Amino acid sequence: MVRKIFADKFNRGGVQPFLRLTALLCTVFALALAGCAGSAGGDSGAEPETGYLRFATGGARAMADYGLAVDSLRNLKLVGKRSGGELQTLAGPWATAADTDGVSVPVEAGAWVFGMVAECDGRVGMFGDMKPASVTAGESTTVTFSMNELWKEIPSTGLAEGDIAVTDGTNRYAVSSTLYTTWEPVLALYNITEETFTHDITEAEVGDIVLASGKCVSPANYRYVTGDPGVAVVFYTGTSSWTEYPDNTACLGNRVLAIHKTIKGPQQGGNLYWKSGVTLSSITSITCNEVAATASGTRFTFPCCTPSQYGDSAPIKRIQGDFNGKDNWNAIEAALGANATVAHFPAYNWLFTNVNGGSTGPYYMPSLAEMAELLKVVATVNSSLRKLDGGVYIQRTNGLWYCSSTINSSGNIGTLSFGTNDGNQLYFTDGNTFGIFGIRSWDK
Repeated sequence: MVRKIFADKFNRGGVQPFLRLTALLCTVFALALAGCAGSAGGDSGAEPETGYLRFATGGARAMADYGLAVDSLRNLKLVGKRSGGELQTLAGPWATAADTDGVSVPVEAGAWVFGMVAECDGRVGMFGDMKPASVTAGESTTVTFSMNELWKEIPSTGLAEGDIAVTDGTNRYAVSSTLYTTWEPVLALYNITEETFTHDITEAEVGDIVLASGKCVSPANYRYVTGDPGVAVVFYTGTSSWTEYPDNTACLGNRVLAIHKTIKGPQQGGNLYWKSGVTLSSITSITCNEVAATASGTRFTFPCCTPSQYGDSAPIKRIQGDFNGKDNWNAIEAALGANATVAHFPAYNWLFTNVNGGSTGPYYMPSLAEMAELLKVVATVNSSLRKLDGGVYIQRTNGLWYCSSTINSSGNIGTLSFGTNDGNQLYFTDGNTFGIFGIRSWDK
């Protein structure tokens, strides 16, 4: 694929114009192409179709307008591809441009694309240029290289729009997408390869940032991603962080769960009623019954506190019956019919309007079990949420409750507090107001 791209770019009678990362020209110097059999460095017995690339002594000149002299070039290498042939390193490295004076490099006659790459004193990255030329035995040709900045150190502000991250196996650099495509075969010669910061959602880890494209990225690399904003943070990746009970994975399933960056609570303008203006009868499909820790069957285990029992003294309880909140709104609609209009459910109405943009998906109000999973890693999730636009996060304040979509056998709403006494769980009537957030689920 690398060779094919190179051929496509340079066998059509010209070279694509380069989009420079900084529009910086480092230096320009001339390279004489001459048929000079028998000259210094040549082979008097060479075939007639062999010519020589000779660097003219003193043939380099600086672009004074940019304040960079040719003497600033270091570690120069000459590469080239003859029509129908392979890309190869023809000569070098030379420590300085002066070391190329008078050097003669044998090449076959024919249509070529030559490239020069070099480092530049005082700058991180690489400079270079490519030019097509026809080598004819016995005739002289001159190629002038304009040494453009090819790739540079990634700035602290991250990649610019359209840039690609590349690496030499140790260091990371930035290069424009056009330059990367044009120079890909040359980059490959020197082990400069594209580095992808994003990965598939099924490969996510807790704390990863989910992007608008559906890909995700680690929080450490998020600043390198441009043009693809973060919208959510992963808090569950298919296995429970609790090990006391082997059935936990079966509870939440082999999924990836992420919380959307838009959160409703006191620091974001106040809490909301879960329901208002309609009578809610028992909905058995989303009923959550607390059972003893020793009960058998598939259960979800988490610290369940009461106002008088915190920390290590809090009992371990198990939830039965509602682990996935994705279909809970459907259950409400099925049970209440016309009375299930979203106007009667301010929490859902806010979620559908502000998180989903006016629809019922893909983000939904979590079940109590899903919220309990978030509780375990809320510090990690908050750290990533703060990196997103607005810096909104789950407020960890005693007495501040976030509501779930889970209803217990008495018809009350399951809630969790994410305060300093983590794990405080209570059921409230729908006449109370709560903080709201939405989550999304992906199957693995």
